[in-house]
Amino acid sequence: MPRSTSAERRQSRTRSPSAAPLNDFNPCTNAPARDSSERDHSPLTELAVNSRLAEVRELAAAGRNAKTRNLWDPAWEEGVGKMLGAYEKLAQLNAELENDMHRLEQLHANRRHLFQTLPAVAGLCGTLLFAILSLALPCILRELNHLVDEWFQHLVQFDCLFAQLHEIVRRGSS
Repeated sequence: MPRSTSAERRQSRTRSPSAAPLNDFNPCTNAPARDSSERDHSPLTELAVNSRLAEVRELAAAGRNAKTRNLWDPAWEEGVGKMLGAYEKLAQLNAELENDMHRLEQLHANRRHLFQTLPAVAGLCGTLLFAILSLALPCILRELNHLVDEWFQHLVQFDCLFAQLHEIVRRGSS
C-alpha cells in the first residue's frame, strides 16, 4: 500500500465532515442536501441518538487502539480512517441535532408570532369597523333625517288637504 504524503493526510484531517459537491448543497440550511426520504424526517429519538453514539464510540475505540501501536502500516491507516469516520459520524449527528433544535425553535417562534398576530388582527378589524361606522354613520343619519323631514312635510300637506277637503266639497257642490 503506497504511503500517503503529509499534505494528503493534512487535507484529509482538515476536510469538513459536511463537505459535499456543489450540486448537493442546500443553500437554505447550509448543509449538504439529503435524499427525499431523509429530508422530511421526524426529529431523532433518544434511542436513535444512543445507537449512533455507540457506533461512534466503537469506531473511535478501534481507531485509538490502532494509533497506540505507533507503527505505520495498513492497520494503522485503517485505524486512522475509523477515527476520521467516527469524527464525521459525530459531526453529522451534531448537525442533525442542531437542525432539529432549529426546527423546534422555529416552530415555537411561529406559534408565538401567531398568538401575537391574532389580537393585532382583531384590533385592526375593530378599528376599521369603528372608522367605517364613524364616517358612514353621520351620512346615514343625515339621510334618515332628510327622509323623516320629507315624510313630515307630506304628512302636514296631507293634513292640510284633509282639513280643507270639507270646504272644497262644499264649494264644488254649489
